[in-house]
Amino acid sequence: MAQPSELVFGTMRMSAAALSATEWADFLVYIYRRGVRTLHSSDEYDSFPLLCETMRILRRNVPHVGFEHVVKLAAPSFDDTGFESSALFQKIEDYRTSLLTDVVQDVQWMWRSNLKDETTRLAEIRQAGNAINDSFNVLRRSGAIMNFLCFPYTLGCADIVIEMEMCDGLVIYRNGREREFDQHLNKCLERDKYCMIIRPFFGGELLGDGLDDARIQLDRSMDHPAITRAVFSTSNRAHFDALIS
Repeated sequence: MAQPSELVFGTMRMSAAALSATEWADFLVYIYRRGVRTLHSSDEYDSFPLLCETMRILRRNVPHVGFEHVVKLAAPSFDDTGFESSALFQKIEDYRTSLLTDVVQDVQWMWRSNLKDETTRLAEIRQAGNAINDSFNVLRRSGAIMNFLCFPYTLGCADIVIEMEMCDGLVIYRNGREREFDQHLNKCLERDKYCMIIRPFFGGELLGDGLDDARIQLDRSMDHPAITRAVFSTSNRAHFDALIS
């Protein structure tokens, strides 16, 4: 059964729930006291300002409750022409400022560019490999980040980044229907790397009427030793309790 320390709270849906920042702060304190220590966020989502306000409330009212952060970061993004270290550094600094944290625990890095042109995209990643390594090593040595993970989008990208020096592992979709990246789980183990999974319930489609089914689906999604954490989302304390009981 998944342990609370293996669960990462996904904040992208926060704005969809009818909760204020104060109410979200209360909920985060609740899951923190139950053992969840990590939040997953992206400044590309409408929920990010709400998360930042919630972080300010926590800092003011319960400063001993300190979460670690996994942040999504595209460099380059869809409209960018290539990798630029200065853009990467600025995005990390923006996250540290917005989330009131000295260090980003994990960067979920993505090379987007043109996802429809796989051949060119993979060639660009290979060409920029040394610059990517050097840039993330600078961030790591400075203490701005701890770990570097990649959401590869494609199997070909996963093959490349898993061999990169600075890559600590992958972020992948994994659940009862999405298992395309399972071939890379053993590769991660062989290289002393790890995986974090997102969408363990396939957007809720794998959940039945009972809370027991959520536990079963989560355990199935995490049933490989390379998987160390899973991202979950809820605003319901009973649903959260069901995952860890």
